[in-house]
This record gives sequence, structure tokens and C-alpha cells, in this order.
Amino acid sequence: LHFSSEKLGDIQHTKLATSSPVAKKRKQPKRKISPFLLCALLMIFCTCAHFLTHRQDLGNLETADTENQDASSASLNPRYVTVVLPSVVNEGGRFKRLRSIDETWGQAANAIYVYHPGKEYTPTSSSKSSYPQTMLVPSEVAAEDEGVPRLKYVIEQIYHKYNPDFAFFGNDHTYVIPQHACDFLKGKNPNENMYAGHPMKPGGEDFAFNSGASGYFLSRETMRFLTKRWSEKEDICEGNTAKNKKWLQGNPGMLTAKCLASIGLNPIDSRDELKRHKFHAFGLLRVVKGEVDQWYERRHEGLNEILGEDAKFNHKLQKGENCCSDRSISFHYVEWKETLAL
Repeated sequence: LHFSSEKLGDIQHTKLATSSPVAKKRKQPKRKISPFLLCALLMIFCTCAHFLTHRQDLGNLETADTENQDASSASLNPRYVTVVLPSVVNEGGRFKRLRSIDETWGQAANAIYVYHPGKEYTPTSSSKSSYPQTMLVPSEVAAEDEGVPRLKYVIEQIYHKYNPDFAFFGNDHTYVIPQHACDFLKGKNPNENMYAGHPMKPGGEDFAFNSGASGYFLSRETMRFLTKRWSEKEDICEGNTAKNKKWLQGNPGMLTAKCLASIGLNPIDSRDELKRHKFHAFGLLRVVKGEVDQWYERRHEGLNEILGEDAKFNHKLQKGENCCSDRSISFHYVEWKETLAL
């Protein structure tokens, strides 16, 4: 720029010299770069440097966060996987929902599609990532009334075969925001117990569970504990002490929660600093408008005893713009067109 200014000055000086006698006696001042131009150049340089230093390829989100976990697992295991179980709502639309997940968040969230015999699905392949992947459930646990053994099989497979730091369990009606999931896991240790999602409390019970619709995280240590208890045939973890075993088969996540509660492991309060939820069991519009089912609202009563005192909200749902954290991780009842739009 300095060179250009000098040349420009020479040209202007020559023109003035040939057109005005006064100009011959006047010394042409040296051109200087505008301070505003210098500031602009500096800002552009800093912005480019920041981008090049901090940019993150979504296809590499499976890489472990080496600052927050043991070095032994840093390069061997994905930071987390997302287990996509079959939704029991609108089963005929499952393939379209899976295809929309392929095209949006599936790869970045390391999705694993669980499917039953005869209902195979082939994910859209990508050269950047080995995800999404699929997991076939054996026919002996694929029946509708085999919910508990099916969930046990899936968790055991995730723990032994994939061995991630954390696993997020949802279904094909769940919409996931991978960047926010990674942000949530930052600083969390996979070798410590963690059961995180959207906590609720069954009426008349002394334990809490995380909504299966909104999805929930289990740490590697928690999956290790569950698989150990199941191998030992522990009654409370097998559902042998349940009053309504048939109902439990349709709600196997409740058994997982009760098994974890037997060692004092309860869901954590996963809300943000403004007490806004990050995991949502309904779609975005219904959550914002507060148009959720009454049974869902009632399940937020009595959580002070388990999650700790919340003097302002008592763990009740908020509405409007305060319904959802700006770092929300999941929404539910999201069909394929809405997934593409989100």
C-alpha cells in the first residue's frame, strides 16, 4: 500500500508540475495510510486468524475431547454416540425420518439406528465419517412385549462394541443438536456416573427418571454398572419386583432409572443457569406455547426432594421464550419435514 501511495504521489506531482508554475515550487506531501484503513486490515486479519484456529468440522465431532477425559480413551473411543431407537408413533414414517436424520444431524451426532428383523434400513454413506451406523436387534428380543430385554441388549452392545465416553438414547422422532450436546459434555468425566436428560417423577414413587422422548445421556461408568447388575440378575434391575411387569415392558427406561436409584444415582438437574430446559419431550412450537399434556406437567411435581431445592420454579416448566435454553440439545415428536426445516 505504501508503494502504491508513492507511485500515486509521483503521478499527481507530475501533472501539477506541468499545469501550474506554483506547483513547481511546492513540495508534494508524502501520502500516508489512513488509520481507518489500518484498523480495517487489522480486524480482517484477526477474524481470519480466529476462524482458522477455532473452526470445527462437524464430521469430526466424534473425536474425543482429550482435555476432559483419560488419555487412554482419547483417541480410541468416540466422545459420544446417539442411539436412535424405533419410535412407536407413526411407525410407517420411520424410513422418512431416518433419511431426514441422515441429511441433517445423524453424522455429526454419531447416530446408530436400532432396527428389528425385517425392517432394515441403509443409511446414506459419507466419506467423511463412519456414521450413521445400524444395529440389528435379535428376533428373540424384538417382540413388542420384550421392551426390557431389548433395551438391555442395546445398552450392552453400545458399551461392549462401541465403548463411547457417553451415549445418548433417543428415538427416530427425536431431533438432536450435536454442537450443543458436545457443549453439554464438556468437562464431564466418562469414568464417573452420569444420568442426564429431562427429569420427571412418577406419582407416588420416591425416585426420578429421565424422559425417553427427550432422550438421555449415560456415561461409560453408568453403562458399566448397568451391564454388571444385569449379569448378576439383580432383582430390582431385572424388574422382578415390579408390580406391573407388562406395563414395564412398554416403559423399559423406568426400570433403568429404578436400577440406578438403588445405588443413589438420580437424574441430574440439566437446566441452564436461567433454569431453562435443554432436553424437551415435545416439539419446539408446543414447548414454546406451553401446550403440553397435563400428565407431563404433573411429572414435574416433587422434584425438589430429588434434584435439590428450586425456590423460584419448583422445577416446573416455563413457557414462552423461557421454555428452552439457547443451548437446547433435543426436541421430540419431530417429523421428517420439520427435521429438514430445523
